Amino acid sequence: MLFWEDFMNKRVVLVALLLVMALSLPLFAFAQDGGDMELPDLEGRVITVAVENAYIPFNYINDETGEPEGWDYDALAEICGRL
Repeated sequence: MLFWEDFMNKRVVLVALLLVMALSLPLFAFAQDGGDMELPDLEGRVITVAVENAYIPFNYINDETGEPEGWDYDALAEICGRL
């Protein structure tokens, strides 16, 4: 009986793995290269972004300068520079 249980466990794992792979394939169908992506023209419109400044190193207030810093601010500055 041990052989049968071992065989069934392997079979269940294999079926589960194949199912996960099959269900994840559509995710890659819509992937884009992004290399030559055309950015939208905002035509002078303003985009407002809110940040909580509570999650170091993503966003925080620098104790020495009193200025907001972190990854979020760096990423937003880069995005704004490109738009």
